[in-house]
Amino acid sequence: MTTAVTSDVPGFSWGIVSAMAQSGVKYFATAPNFNDRIGYTLQAWGDRPFYWTSQSGKERVLTWMAGASYSSFHEGPLSQLGDEKIMKLMRKLDEAAYPYDMVQLPYTLGDNGGPDAKLADFVQHWNERYVTPRLIIATHEQMFRTGSVFQEIDGATLCPLTNSAVFASGSGE
Repeated sequence: MTTAVTSDVPGFSWGIVSAMAQSGVKYFATAPNFNDRIGYTLQAWGDRPFYWTSQSGKERVLTWMAGASYSSFHEGPLSQLGDEKIMKLMRKLDEAAYPYDMVQLPYTLGDNGGPDAKLADFVQHWNERYVTPRLIIATHEQMFRTGSVFQEIDGATLCPLTNSAVFASGSGE
């Protein structure tokens, strides 16, 4: 196993980096809740890949926090909200001069919801209608291994996170 994934979790202990790295985990994808107990985590680290470095400085894990959070579609399915939600996200990223050519967009049918049987059809129909952005259904490991963002990363270009403050939970915000 090379990839760890969490969803809806607002915080992690700094020791998780060593635990993951020593277990062979190279990639950490997280999608916290949008506005509960996370402070400014999404604003600081959402959609910005970084190497989360252990306390010893000996281990690191390539981390990507989904800026849209895991709950982007909790108010309705992709087949009803997809075009509007995706275009809104693209405009937001464009206005922020987003530097990457891919973004992680978690999709769930509500909190602890099951899979959406219409997902594949929606993605196929989207890609037939629009040139960009191209939607790809992928596992988190596929995202890390094939995403062009990660193909170009050499470690020197990423900000290493060397403390746990950004992932502290219980901020009350």
